[in-house]
Amino acid sequence: MDENQKMTRGEYEAKEGQTLKALPQWQPPQWMARLDERTNKHIAFARQYAAQFAHGAPGHLDLMTIAALAKLLDDRESLYQG
Repeated sequence: MDENQKMTRGEYEAKEGQTLKALPQWQPPQWMARLDERTNKHIAFARQYAAQFAHGAPGHLDLMTIAALAKLLDDRESLYQG
């Protein structure tokens, strides 16, 4: 079970919807730190959509793909960090 599954919905939304300055205790995965803020917001939106609203809206496949790739990168990074 990853860390996002252990959080409440409100905690997850706060973490994904806020900038890092507002949440200094949360550090993004290293791969996300290499991307610009707009891209990070799009990834956060895709994760939120995939977790709660995956019902076939326009762009559904794109958002599901972005969320799945972000999850794979998170998992890969956690394997290498211990």
